[in-house]
Amino acid sequence: MTATTTNTTNGHDAGVVQRRSDECNIRLIAWDPTNEEHFERMVQQRLSCGWDSDAVGVWKKKLLDGNKFMYWVVLKDEYAERQTLLDAHDQLYPKERAPIKDTATVLGNSPLAPTHQSFVPIGHVAIDRYPERNEVFGIAMSTIWIKSLYISKAMQTSGLGIQTMRETERVACLPPLNASALALDTTLGVAQKSEAAMKAFYDDVGAPRPKKMRSNQEWYTKQGYTLMDVPETDSPHVFTHYMNEYGKGDFVLPTVWMYKAIQ
Repeated sequence: MTATTTNTTNGHDAGVVQRRSDECNIRLIAWDPTNEEHFERMVQQRLSCGWDSDAVGVWKKKLLDGNKFMYWVVLKDEYAERQTLLDAHDQLYPKERAPIKDTATVLGNSPLAPTHQSFVPIGHVAIDRYPERNEVFGIAMSTIWIKSLYISKAMQTSGLGIQTMRETERVACLPPLNASALALDTTLGVAQKSEAAMKAFYDDVGAPRPKKMRSNQEWYTKQGYTLMDVPETDSPHVFTHYMNEYGKGDFVLPTVWMYKAIQ
């Protein structure tokens, strides 16, 4: 499955998705967890991201059960900056240089016709059905969760993350998901911008620090997501922090929960 049109958020109406056409230099291609190359590339990208490399097997089961929709982020062939950005990505992540093929035959409970064309994923994003969280937070059961957004650190600040979010929001609004609202979890902004976090996520993995650091929380806020109150709960579906995977077991970042209605 590929998707090429976009929607965005009107900055004067925070918390609401409003649809309009806009430039989009990425497309989404379904992740195929039954393909070993797809599976291993996802593990590698999660290692590059710093979170959840050990969760890829769980994601596979959830996707095959029809409760997770996961996509690779791919640069469009006609994008003028495509080769320059791919070269930067290859230099920073040589293990991700080799292309993989579009082989997914199912997404959710719907069949797909794969193209078998080669592509180089520069990131990924997931859309989850998460009724357990919706119940805990007291939000509509038709709320869909955007999860695990990752764009290569060689391409951050290029605008591709925003384009990916617009496209992901658009897909979430379509059948079979038909989202009435969107939600997500991310890191507490002030903690993510701390010196300890910057060292762990950039210096320790050989990635250059961004010239201007914007936290995930700030980034999602700019796109119209607002903070949700966290209920007192012992539910395993609501956690309080992320654990970094770069060998520093005592390094954690608090979680925040965010929400956007759809118009």
